[in-house]
Amino acid sequence: MSFLKKLIFILVSNNTGWYFLRPFSRLGSLIFRVRNEVEAKRKVLADENLHETFFDTIFHERKVLNGPFKGLQYPSYNSIGSTLYPKLLGSYEKELHEILKSLSEIEFSEIINIGCGEGYYAIGLSLLLRKGRVLACDTDPDALLLCQKMAALNNVSDRFIFKNEFTALDLKNFEFTKRGLIICDCEGFEKNIFNTANLANLKQCYLLIETHDFMDIEISGFLIDLFSLTHDITIIQSLDDIQKAKRYQYEETRSFDLITKKKLFGERRPAIMEWLYLIPIS
Repeated sequence: MSFLKKLIFILVSNNTGWYFLRPFSRLGSLIFRVRNEVEAKRKVLADENLHETFFDTIFHERKVLNGPFKGLQYPSYNSIGSTLYPKLLGSYEKELHEILKSLSEIEFSEIINIGCGEGYYAIGLSLLLRKGRVLACDTDPDALLLCQKMAALNNVSDRFIFKNEFTALDLKNFEFTKRGLIICDCEGFEKNIFNTANLANLKQCYLLIETHDFMDIEISGFLIDLFSLTHDITIIQSLDDIQKAKRYQYEETRSFDLITKKKLFGERRPAIMEWLYLIPIS
């Protein structure tokens, strides 16, 4: 093999040798590209078949099957900004489930979900907490429409206000009647939403903020400094998709191999993510 490699190196280094080898190199390149296309088509077809199988069997009722939002009804097989399988299975952001359980023991007068997507957290929290008015915000009109449909399907529309934009000034002027809860996933816009001007209005609020340091590495540090005197801060890190496939155990996935479990549990995050859980000091 080493001799063949040396021979090819000598031939391609020589203009005459390259003249004879070039057609074969082009043919090899063509064969390689075609092979990749064939494999890609096979993968797409396999994923489509698996997709239909999941929806026909595990998720045929479009309800969340496990976790704190168990029973949450989806109006369609659509998710905005994140993968659908973990949400319907109930494993989505399982790293936060203990926090959500603890929040269920607190009475909140207002719940703000900044970056609500199709409504997984907004509607899920309205069912989990049962009381408090909910403000669901998202700049994506399709997301807000899905969130409205989900609220209606789960019979909580009377508690909701929907808003397509929510700024730092809105947060400064928002009237919390008692104790507020803020869930924020705004794709790197965190430093624009939370600032010293609205901090005073948040002193009695619980906050759960997903930080996007892969977009701006200073976000987490900025928020920790901002809330350091008003809140106790806990940092939670996300689990890699491979570890989710190996560790998560659900009745619905017991018979699946690891490859299939990774498709079901995978949240396809671009990096290990962090959440800041903020509890008022006083």
